[in-house]
Amino acid sequence: MDNRHDVSAALKQLSAEIDSLMHAIEQESTSDKRQLQERYASLKQRVSQAAKVGTVSGLPGNQTESEAVIYQPTLKSMDNHLSARTNGNLEEIHRSLYDARDDIENELAN
Repeated sequence: MDNRHDVSAALKQLSAEIDSLMHAIEQESTSDKRQLQERYASLKQRVSQAAKVGTVSGLPGNQTESEAVIYQPTLKSMDNHLSARTNGNLEEIHRSLYDARDDIENELAN
């Protein structure tokens, strides 16, 4: 049984999380920099791990067609775009997030 709806929901959730972090960076005060870097580091780690596993559940195992064709490739592309250092400046982090969000938005538009 395919789980296209679950894949779409998981990607939408990631997109919303990225939007939230991008908005927080845009509103950033100097006292928030460390917290924003930590949020980015956490997101980057989760995307990287999910790209390796390739399933919505996060558990290793057989992938559905949607996970193999949509979810994992999108996460791998996102992982490549989340290239800013976790202790880097917020402008670089914002650019990485923007590119990663584009990966999701392009996939969801198809």
